[in-house]
Amino acid sequence: MASSADDRARLINQLLAGEYCAAADAIITASAPARLDVSGGLAAHTGGVVAQSTLGMRATVAVAPRRDGYLWIFICSSGNARQAQIRLAISHLLDADWRADVSSHPGDDAICFNLALTTMRHIATRIHFGNVRNVGEGLSIGIDNAISLRGSTAAFNALAAALVQCLCDYYRIAATPLEKAEMAAHALAEGGVSHAHTVDALTALCAPTGGGACLLRYRCQPHQLLGTIPVADNIQLLAIELDAKNPDAPAIAQRVMVAGAMGMRIIETVYRDLGLEPNTGGYLGNISPGLYKRYFRALLPRRMRGRDFTRSYGELPGVGIDLDHFYHIRAAVDHLIGEGDYAENFLQAMEELAPNWNEPLPEAARILSAQRAGRLLLASQHSYRLRLGLSSPHADWVIARLTDAAAGCGAYGARVTEMGDGQLVIVLMPASVKATDHLLGVVSEYGREFGVSPRIYRTGTPSSAGALLS
Repeated sequence: MASSADDRARLINQLLAGEYCAAADAIITASAPARLDVSGGLAAHTGGVVAQSTLGMRATVAVAPRRDGYLWIFICSSGNARQAQIRLAISHLLDADWRADVSSHPGDDAICFNLALTTMRHIATRIHFGNVRNVGEGLSIGIDNAISLRGSTAAFNALAAALVQCLCDYYRIAATPLEKAEMAAHALAEGGVSHAHTVDALTALCAPTGGGACLLRYRCQPHQLLGTIPVADNIQLLAIELDAKNPDAPAIAQRVMVAGAMGMRIIETVYRDLGLEPNTGGYLGNISPGLYKRYFRALLPRRMRGRDFTRSYGELPGVGIDLDHFYHIRAAVDHLIGEGDYAENFLQAMEELAPNWNEPLPEAARILSAQRAGRLLLASQHSYRLRLGLSSPHADWVIARLTDAAAGCGAYGARVTEMGDGQLVIVLMPASVKATDHLLGVVSEYGREFGVSPRIYRTGTPSSAGALLS
C-alpha cells in the first residue's frame, strides 16, 4: 500500500502539471487516517460511550493557489492520471442559493466532490465574513483517497477531516480541533454520508502518534473526548476487510435510529404521565440498562407503524418517519442502550490491561480482563445480527472461526463495524505466534471458501496518526 508520503508526492506532481500549475512552495497538503469504530457504534447518536481508533490507511488532500478565480477539484487514485474533475467560479460558493451539481459523476466520486465543495463553501463563508484572506483568488484541490474501504463512512470521514485541515492551514484559519471536526461532520451530512458524527472526525484529526495502538474514549453528549487508553503490548487490535458489504445496512441503520428516537419519546411520555420531568437530557445513553429493563422495556411496542406513532406521540423534529413503515422500537432501544453499556465495560476492561494502569494485574487476572473485553465485542456482534438483522454471512463465518479455537490461540472477541454492514470486522486477540498463526489459517480458509483473500490492518501504526499530528 502506498505511504502517505507517496500520496502527497503524487498529488503535488498533479498540481504542478498542466492547468494545475502552481509553485511547489505554495502547495499545502494534509492527510487523515481511516477512523475505526471499535465499540459503541450507533450509540454515538444516542449519547452513549464509544471507543474508536485509527488504521494506517489515509486520505490525502493538496491545495494550491490559482489566479483565474476558479475552483478546480480533481481526484487522483493509485498513481493514475486524473480520474474525475470539476470546475466552477469560486465566487459562486458565496451565493445564498448555491447548490453543487455533481450528477454527472458516479458513486464515490460524486460524494468526494460534494465533500470538497461543501467544505470549501464553509471555509469561503467564514473567510468572507472574517476577512482573513481573499477567497476569490481561486484554488486547485487535489484528492487521493488511498483508503480501500470504498463507499464507507471511514473513507469519507478521513477525506472530510483532511479537507478541513488542509483548507484551514491554507487560509490560516485559527480553529480548534472541535471546530474543525464540526465542519467536517457538517460537510459529511450535506454530502450524503449516512450517520457521520463529530466524534468520527475528531478521531481522524486527533488520534495520537507513537507508542503503539490506543483507544479514544468518547461520551457523545454531544462529543466529549474523555481520554485515551493504550492497548497492552500483549494484545492485538486488528481490522479485517471483507469484500462482503451488506447493501441494506445504511437503510437498516437509519430505521434503527428512527425507532430509537421513537422509543425515547415514549419513555419521556411515561415520565410525564407519572408527573415527573425526564432526567435523561434527551439521550438514551443516560438511561441505565437496569432502569430500562425494570421500568420501560415492557412498555415499548415490539413494532409500530409510523403513522400510528405520530398519531399517538406527535412528530419528531428532524427525524424522517416513514408513515407506512413498521418500526421495531423495542429491539432498536435494546440495541442502542446495550451498545453504550458494552462500550463502557469494554473500555474498563481495556483500561485494566493498559500498560500505565496503576496496579498491574497478575497474569491470570489479565487473561480474564481480556476475555471479558472480547465477550463484550461478541455481545455487540450478536445484537447487530439478531436484533437488527445487520452483519453479513461472510463476517459471521470469520468471527465464528476466529473465536472457535483453543485458549490462547483464537481471538478473545470480534464484531462487525461500519454500522454493522459486514464489510469490516474488529478483532481482539493475543499478540502471540499461536494466535497469529490461527488468524492466518482462517484468512487462508476464507480465501479458499469465497475466492477472495481478506485484507488485515493493524491499529497503532506510524501512519495512523491524526491529521493534526501527522
